[in-house]
Amino acid sequence: FDWQKISEYKDEDGVQKQGMLFVVAEKDYIGKCLAVVQESKLNVAAVTSAPFNYSNVLENLPVQQVSAVLDIDEKNSVLSIYNGSRLYFVRELPFSIEKISQSLTGALVTDKGKMSLSLAEAREVLLQHGIVRDEKVSISKDLSAVNLIALMRPSLEALVREIRFSYNYFNSMFDAGEPAKFYLTSQGANIPHFKEFLADELKMPVDHLPVPAWVTAPHKRDSVPESLTHQLVDAMAASAWDSAAINLLPDELKEKNVRLFQKGLLR
Repeated sequence: FDWQKISEYKDEDGVQKQGMLFVVAEKDYIGKCLAVVQESKLNVAAVTSAPFNYSNVLENLPVQQVSAVLDIDEKNSVLSIYNGSRLYFVRELPFSIEKISQSLTGALVTDKGKMSLSLAEAREVLLQHGIVRDEKVSISKDLSAVNLIALMRPSLEALVREIRFSYNYFNSMFDAGEPAKFYLTSQGANIPHFKEFLADELKMPVDHLPVPAWVTAPHKRDSVPESLTHQLVDAMAASAWDSAAINLLPDELKEKNVRLFQKGLLR
């Protein structure tokens, strides 16, 4: 359990108040994650999560504004909304690489009769062709762009609808206005033409969440492929964690770290 102040304001009676963000994690789940690290004989300084880590990236951007970050991975998606670099709102959305791939396994009627893609084939088509918007695009001899568009449209429309609902709820709760910029990250950033699709549907600028400003490759040979970079932004951003940030480390381990630090000072 941890908490963070996100705003200060006066209520209708002029009383000064603070807006707080509270974070709770299941102790058993945290314990399982810690066990993996502790087996390597490493001391854990903090436990954090992607929405908080992305704050470190946004903090170093030249323009501070209300923005949204959509993190799409294999099993789920999380939409986070920030005022500047301060996290205000987090919501899990019913969308993922797996779910949109599954939508592409539906029955298709082609010139050769009915057919369907396996989940593995659907995932390959998704990551190769992405969000197909031109009906004239050639997919394969058995699969047309028209077929693909028809299968993925319901999932994409549902995603856009949930994002808009989240925007409205955020604005009604915090009166901060809708996001002015939208960022796509993790595996979702590897879907071709997804960025352009969201920009058109949401009527706003959409870009990939950049690599943290402090992360550079000293040599070209050390550069990470862009497709992998999108999945590493979370981990790279976590490297900027400091003691003022959210820390979901169990209290007993926090106290142990404090004792180790104090012991080091006395030596």
